[in-house]
Amino acid sequence: EPGHQVTSPLVVLVGPPGAGKSTVGALLAARLGAGYRDTDADIERTAGKSIPEIFRDEGEPHFRELERQAVRAAVADHRGVLALGGGAVTDPGTRALLKGLPVVFLDVEQADAVRRVGPDSARPLLAGDPGERWRELMAARRPLYAEVARCTVATGGRTPEQVADAVLAALFPDEEPMPNAPTPSRTLDVDVIDHAVLLTTDLDGLSALFEALGFTLSPRSPHRLSAEPGGPLLDTCTANRCALFGETYVELLGIVDPEAADPWRVKPLAAEYEGLRILSFGCGDVEAVAERLTASGLSSTGVRDLRREVGTPEGVRTVEARVVHIDRERTPEGAAHVAQHLTPQYVHQPRYLGHANGARRLDSVLIVVADEELPAYAARYERMLGVPARARGPVREIPLREGRVDLVPASALDSVLPGRTAPVLPYMAAVGIAVADVPAARALAERNGVPVQSTETGFLVRAEDAYGADIVFVEG
Repeated sequence: EPGHQVTSPLVVLVGPPGAGKSTVGALLAARLGAGYRDTDADIERTAGKSIPEIFRDEGEPHFRELERQAVRAAVADHRGVLALGGGAVTDPGTRALLKGLPVVFLDVEQADAVRRVGPDSARPLLAGDPGERWRELMAARRPLYAEVARCTVATGGRTPEQVADAVLAALFPDEEPMPNAPTPSRTLDVDVIDHAVLLTTDLDGLSALFEALGFTLSPRSPHRLSAEPGGPLLDTCTANRCALFGETYVELLGIVDPEAADPWRVKPLAAEYEGLRILSFGCGDVEAVAERLTASGLSSTGVRDLRREVGTPEGVRTVEARVVHIDRERTPEGAAHVAQHLTPQYVHQPRYLGHANGARRLDSVLIVVADEELPAYAARYERMLGVPARARGPVREIPLREGRVDLVPASALDSVLPGRTAPVLPYMAAVGIAVADVPAARALAERNGVPVQSTETGFLVRAEDAYGADIVFVEG
């Protein structure tokens, strides 16, 4: 039952391609206050390549062996919502493993499934004629889905939220109705720390650290940016990987081609120091925010377009966002901008939202400033974000709907992060991550050989071990 101690996943979703397992799984995880895990994402992370690439390079039998291993590991380790690949039930051992578990078969009509996967689906088993191939797969697999399922939920004519409601009602009929997952109440102005950017010249090393800490990372994605408003998109010197939490995220931004274009001037930032160097705030109307920032003398860049290609289960798609930058001379601590996402569904893909460390959201960022400059910094961030700062002891904090900016005078840093000193001033010192269970997250880090240090509210990984910025874990 929800909230009770469990020794297996709370929910296991099975069904054919296009059934909506990833979308519904993420919704269920949010409503149950649990983690989400997708075995297809586990396979891609282990193999270091996409599922279509595995089929192409090693063949289906090799993929099925990886899938058997991934399902066995996830059933043993995961205590939240688990989504299995469409063909996982074809293995007799997997079907035996699922016996007695809370398995739900998401039954989808062919027209809906084919529409979702698209006519140019990258799914290997749907190549050629997706409609006909889907029909053949479903005819062979329907009895297997029914064999392992405790209950079946039809998705036809239902929104993902309604499907999630139906799953909960089927599995937990005697429970009180689950509250709907909170829907972000976007404002037109800044209301969230969209993401914090950790800048590095060693993207592979930083990525390995985050994976050792238990984060699921999106695949490497190169950037194409415009150097000026409305200008052509250029290949640039950077690529990224992201730890995504559904609305906020941490971006690991690597300088991977020092000779390529640098339209957003990240190379000078890295030359000063690496670590937390860029803050991105989110809004609902970037044009309105740009007008406000320009009027207040904080920005003269205009709105710029960002695009980058990402892989999705339905094939390659383009992430699009519109961004206004705070003038660099206004932010000596690093770079800052405000973004409006046009395609958030391609950024926060459900298959990347489950983290072994229980990470739920970007909690805060911490900036150290000279004591005498604290009032000026607080006033500037109030103007940037449109939110008043408030005092918390020596700290000035600017809380948003999601995330918080903490401005710390240098003399008080030791009281906030014991034993830490700022190598320069101003200094973007730390990023805070809220996790479901701090002791469990710490134990995972220690098992993977990551040195950690206790704090009053959790633990941290020191900047010396984290490529330039403290990574602070708190409960929340």
